[in-house]
Amino acid sequence: MSANNGEDLVAMSVRVPDDPTGELRQAVIDELKEGGIPVHVATVHVTITPAPSGETESTE
Repeated sequence: MSANNGEDLVAMSVRVPDDPTGELRQAVIDELKEGGIPVHVATVHVTITPAPSGETESTE
């Protein structure tokens, strides 16, 4: 995360089997908000990449 013109920019890549309902993306947004990071949905971009079966990996 970096500050740019007073705005927090968030980029995150998450590997999961799939996220057809968008539930994982919303969970990421909720976690950021609960952590005290001011988040506007338009500034959060979560890339969902299918992971090989049984593997889950998160990077920031």
